[in-house]
Amino acid sequence: MGSWSKSREAHRTRRAVEHEQYGARCQRVGRTDRRISLAATGCSRWTSRTFAGYRRSDGQVGTRNHWLVVPLVFCENRNIGVLKRAFEDELGFAAPQVYNRQVAELARLYREGLSAETIQARVSKANGSGESSNRVFQNIDGIKFLLHEGGCGGTRKTQTTFAD
Repeated sequence: MGSWSKSREAHRTRRAVEHEQYGARCQRVGRTDRRISLAATGCSRWTSRTFAGYRRSDGQVGTRNHWLVVPLVFCENRNIGVLKRAFEDELGFAAPQVYNRQVAELARLYREGLSAETIQARVSKANGSGESSNRVFQNIDGIKFLLHEGGCGGTRKTQTTFAD
């Protein structure tokens, strides 16, 4: 058996032991499955700790789920801006367009020939109505687009900066 095979076998054995230590379902080299059950010991120091997440309906816990979009080079920032508008608008993450709706309502009422008082009353009434969430993916909490002014990789200094 070559050294590569030995180190691979040692890695597999170490992983199997690590899985067994945490009571996870592990798969041995011979493709046999077995469930390891271990009693929790030494956990008393963690009983007063809390988790800054939320409890799901099935009893599991989780944290916020955000998609991050980061361009590799600054010259893609404009394209990222286009993607940002498209993703936020179409997936329901864009800020509510309150003023757009108000102006559209004002123009519609004016075209109908209503008095200034009637227009003001109707537009003020419309301001109180909230906007419901129309998110496509309910399990995604947000999409963040991070821009930077790093170079396009054309110089050795820029390449070194990105490599570090």
